[in-house]
Amino acid sequence: MILQRFHTDERGLETMEYVVLATLVTVLMTLAMIALFNTLVAKIKEINQSL
Repeated sequence: MILQRFHTDERGLETMEYVVLATLVTVLMTLAMIALFNTLVAKIKEINQSL
């Protein structure tokens, strides 16, 4: 009976969806920034070697 109540209780579900979405966006942005940083470092090294 208690498990059935938890299964049908959807209060706070929308908040959890926003938390999951915000976490996903944060992770994706972090990965994009790391990739951008690595690309910039490679370009700077390439420019330094050509000087």
